[in-house]
Amino acid sequence: MNEINDPEKKQRLDLRMGVSIFPSQYTAIEQLISELKERCPAQFVFLADTSGLFITAQGRNDKTDLTVLGSLVAADMAASREIARMTGQYKSYQLIMREGEKTTNFIAEAGEHVLLFVQVSFDVPIGWARLLIRETGLQISKIISTPPELIEQLDLGLDDDKLNDALGDALGSLWLGS
Repeated sequence: MNEINDPEKKQRLDLRMGVSIFPSQYTAIEQLISELKERCPAQFVFLADTSGLFITAQGRNDKTDLTVLGSLVAADMAASREIARMTGQYKSYQLIMREGEKTTNFIAEAGEHVLLFVQVSFDVPIGWARLLIRETGLQISKIISTPPELIEQLDLGLDDDKLNDALGDALGSLWLGS
């Protein structure tokens, strides 16, 4: 667990965007990110709010300044959103992908107020990573919008049934053009 935002040390984590993450929500997010890191597999997973405020991270980050990374991720998504709006291509849960020599980096919206940065090895299939990241983003959004006392009632996780449904929906929209 991340020492900076350890829910045991705070009643709640107040994001700059006027949203609070309570300990039960934080724990659910940490478990979901851990599952993403394992299932993808991801080398590094980072969560920030849309202003760049660091929330949590898991994995290897090679001494990256997480404050700077949060700011850059937020700025990148803000610029990409505006480009999408200007060109008539904006939709909820935007995803940015950058292929490097050894890794692929994804930046994804996880609801209105949170961004997910995921770094995977170049040998991880892009479609698989995209599916897992999108599903994780949707679930993080659901966690943040659910009252803390109801978190345990949510059906969370990256289980095979949910992934099969998401894959079926993605294939259906590909062939049907919707």
